[in-house]
Amino acid sequence: IQARKLNPIEEMFTIKSFVMEVLMGNRGAPEYQLQKYYPDIYSSMRSRQFNKIQGCVVENIHRGIDEGLYRESLNIKFIAKIYYIGITGISDQDIFPPDELPSRHLYENFLDYHFHGITTKKGRKKLSKIRKKFISE
Repeated sequence: IQARKLNPIEEMFTIKSFVMEVLMGNRGAPEYQLQKYYPDIYSSMRSRQFNKIQGCVVENIHRGIDEGLYRESLNIKFIAKIYYIGITGISDQDIFPPDELPSRHLYENFLDYHFHGITTKKGRKKLSKIRKKFISE
């Protein structure tokens, strides 16, 4: 997805769509099994997952700032870590039971929350256009 060189906001929505296709209906189940029965593998997987997501989000934020879509004053490392905690935390079924809010809505709400905290006026205009495209899918 990153190789497609989309604008940073569209890239995040494209990633969300991909994740929804891959994980729809599996919220937390495979991870729970790994954590319970193979804690060493789970720990290694989480570490690699964190590093990969961190790298993608940091790069996305830099591009968003360069394009005037994200605020220049962001603490990039902090935002990337908060993003990771949020995106992994919303799959916790104890906190977000599937019968309360479907996965698709969790991710959409999380991205809205994330973008409204980091975008500039220009970014919010772009977000509004992109969001309409992806929400209608």
